Amino acid sequence: MKKPRNTRRISVISKRSWVASAILLLAVCLCCCSPSGKSEGGSSIGTKATEVDRLKNSWVGLYAQRNEKIARLLSDGEGWVNFREMALPAAITAFSSGTSIPERIGKARACLQLAETFAVLDGFYLKTEAEYLGSPAVKGIPGAAGRLGFIRLRQGDTDAAGKIFSAAPPRGQEAVWSLGRAGVEVISGKSSGGAALEKAVKEAPADKTSLALTASYSWGRPAGIKDKSQYSSAVSSLAGGDFGAAAGALERAGYGSAEEAGPDLFLYDLLRITYAKYALASLKTVGGQEAAWLSGRALWLLKDYEASVSALAGVTGEQSGTLHPALLFGVIIDGQEMLEVSTALRGASLIRAGKTAEGTAVLKELLDGDPGAFTLAYLAELQVGMGIKGPLGNPEQAVNDSITAIRMDRIKMLEVENGEIASAILGARQAEICRKASSVVRAGGKSREALDLLDSAHQKRKGYKPDFINPPAFLLDLASAYAQTGQYAPSTEILFELSNQYPAVRLGYESLKRLYASRTGGEAPPR
Repeated sequence: MKKPRNTRRISVISKRSWVASAILLLAVCLCCCSPSGKSEGGSSIGTKATEVDRLKNSWVGLYAQRNEKIARLLSDGEGWVNFREMALPAAITAFSSGTSIPERIGKARACLQLAETFAVLDGFYLKTEAEYLGSPAVKGIPGAAGRLGFIRLRQGDTDAAGKIFSAAPPRGQEAVWSLGRAGVEVISGKSSGGAALEKAVKEAPADKTSLALTASYSWGRPAGIKDKSQYSSAVSSLAGGDFGAAAGALERAGYGSAEEAGPDLFLYDLLRITYAKYALASLKTVGGQEAAWLSGRALWLLKDYEASVSALAGVTGEQSGTLHPALLFGVIIDGQEMLEVSTALRGASLIRAGKTAEGTAVLKELLDGDPGAFTLAYLAELQVGMGIKGPLGNPEQAVNDSITAIRMDRIKMLEVENGEIASAILGARQAEICRKASSVVRAGGKSREALDLLDSAHQKRKGYKPDFINPPAFLLDLASAYAQTGQYAPSTEILFELSNQYPAVRLGYESLKRLYASRTGGEAPPR
């Protein structure tokens, strides 16, 4: 058998370092990852007799065994090596140099990672800014109320935004109020919204053009206006389908004032849209269930739920030839689990699209089919995020049981050949389950427990540098959890570290520093 070229790249993280990481990760996992996984009825999710075999035959087991096909993926260019280290812009550049199906899938996955990262950062940033605008530091500043009104619009709270914009505008803020009132109508679904927005955009002065064009695009009603800003360049590139140029422009965009409404409030939303569309474009000529799964996720991030349902219907669960590129360095182990998770997302998309009965039936059928532990955690997060009552009776118990199951999986894998490597790799799966568990308990007001879950799955030996085990979205959730419990030093440190790889994160970093300073009389958070 011909040896693949430069297979040593699969060992950039050597077997010895994998062993060390396995020991460290398992020590953390066993000591502090989760409460008992025992269910209310006395049963618990355990590692099935076939689970180890399934893991051995998945990309996880094959990677640990130095499988030739996976070795070839890593040795054929820098794309997958960069993806493993979550050097995502570099991965996109590397994958863009080729046209093979694995390269297109890799590019789409890197884009999806960035789309999810900026979706998470968007929520964190808006929350931080809202808290800052409630501080005494901005009391009496004319533009602060308008900025808060736009934040409420971004958060979907049209009642709070409407209350702000129904009052008379401060002097010099008339254009902001006009755009804000139009935004309330558009987001509320009023038939008059389109005309109101068109009028507000038309009347916006030159210094509010960037705000008008970014708001209009984010609200799904692009305005035909331009200025000389990077935001304008990005929106034009998006309209022309040049997603790489759009991303570059947004990375270079200025931030403006923190005390009045500006286009920075839409920066992370535009980056989410850009990278999700970039992923879809990368999959345009890729067929099969892998493209269906990735496209469905991209469309979910774009909030195009009807299209997401259609795409996800193409996932079959088969072990196809291009499955490895779709799963490598990810949290799903095989085609069967891809089918389960895509079914959960399809059900959620149906509910989001207004087909509640149909979507609920899909989720119930999935649960009745005895899905795996990872799928249960995925389902629990979706259920809590959408605010629906079923199909899980106790989402918190479901995620606790899932954590117990991944702990057992990692221990069991140590018993097989090269199992220490596979067990360490499963740290990515544990981190994602703990992330979903954190989301579930945080929704119940348990901020400290949410932080503990994330912290337990954090690779402390890596600091806050992202990789596929602790990707940037995970680290952002960790930063948010630290901030929510008043621990600003580690939160700002995470954002600072991430800004070294992803320049747009700097906006969130400066925002968090500003909030900390407003609460400490101007003191900067320690680093």
